[in-house]
Amino acid sequence: MEKKPPERYRASARDVFRDYGGGAIFLLFIEIWCIRDGWFNPDYEHIPFNRIMSYIFAPVLVFCIIMAISAGLTLRKEKQQAPPPQPPKPPSM
Repeated sequence: MEKKPPERYRASARDVFRDYGGGAIFLLFIEIWCIRDGWFNPDYEHIPFNRIMSYIFAPVLVFCIIMAISAGLTLRKEKQQAPPPQPPKPPSM
């Protein structure tokens, strides 16, 4: 008797859109803050830290944006599809 591996949880498109979309907004604010303090604020004392963190956060931000857009397109496609046909109701007496 073969053992089947347990089924993995697969997040729905709505969960992915919510999680990655929220993460993208959060990372966008952090990215703007790091860029502002790293390049446009010469009086700030932690310039190297902010420049390094802006390079680290940029690919993560791009990944979150791509995931959120992909999930959003999936949700739009599901919404545009016609609902499945309903079985005919028996006549009532």
